[in-house]
Amino acid sequence: NCGDDQNLERKKRKRNNSEGEVTSCFSHCEKWRNGLLRRIYEDLFAKCQDRMLLCIEG
Repeated sequence: NCGDDQNLERKKRKRNNSEGEVTSCFSHCEKWRNGLLRRIYEDLFAKCQDRMLLCIEG
């Protein structure tokens, strides 16, 4: 569920909007699934929580 087109578009927008920030919900999803979620990701995690939960469950 992480790699759908809508999420990829969000990733592109996120990169365009804030170059220095953690890039996207997609990268967060990968980090979360790999057990690498850290405090620096928590803000964006909260913003993307619904998609993240879909990703974790899927």
